[in-house]
Amino acid sequence: MSPHESTKTIKASATPFDTLLELFNIHLAKHIERVSSELFQYILDTEENKYIVVKCNGRTTRFLLLEETIYAEGFDEGFCRGMVDEMYVYNIEMIVDKDSKRLAFGCNKIDRLRAEMMDLISRITRYLIEGDLEKVEESLQLLYEHSVSKHFKTEEELMVKYGYNETYKREYEQHIKAHREYLGVLKDLIDDFRRKDLKTFIIDFLAFYTDYLDYLCRTDKKLVLYLIDKCGLECCSSM
Repeated sequence: MSPHESTKTIKASATPFDTLLELFNIHLAKHIERVSSELFQYILDTEENKYIVVKCNGRTTRFLLLEETIYAEGFDEGFCRGMVDEMYVYNIEMIVDKDSKRLAFGCNKIDRLRAEMMDLISRITRYLIEGDLEKVEESLQLLYEHSVSKHFKTEEELMVKYGYNETYKREYEQHIKAHREYLGVLKDLIDDFRRKDLKTFIIDFLAFYTDYLDYLCRTDKKLVLYLIDKCGLECCSSM
């Protein structure tokens, strides 16, 4: 069997799979015994968004199939020349990617900034998968700068300009407080990035992301509904 001849690029994972898998929701799709080399090759060439555990000749090799790239752990040129003894195929979904569509509330100006934020978060997860820690750190800093100078700045200006701060004073104060807390946690993540082991960082990063997503779905949605009711396209059109 020669999976290295796959039409896709196979790369040795720079990050341990046990760490990488924290970034995904994973569900077992099928367990197959005695898999032919032809079937295994076909799966590698045609499947995407799969995590595959292969047992052959007493060895376990793991593959992560993402678009045109296959990341492998425990793979070398001598990998399994005969039948695969067992193969576990899991469907995987990146935790970040699955949530993107939940964040469009109908105010184009804010939705666009939120989409830019999600793109930066997606980039961070991709760089974590690729093991490019320099780009992870760079993207974390870009996320912080985007939040300060664009996303939160725009929201806070709109809240004052269209009277949200007076109509919903308590919610406005909570919203501002949430912005400051978010920035504080993100700054701590950036400061701790080089000091923590990668698995701990990924767990902390995903906790930050899910907590903030919950905040977005509750707090930002109320603001957007207010803006649409108050001024419609005037304040929600793209900048």
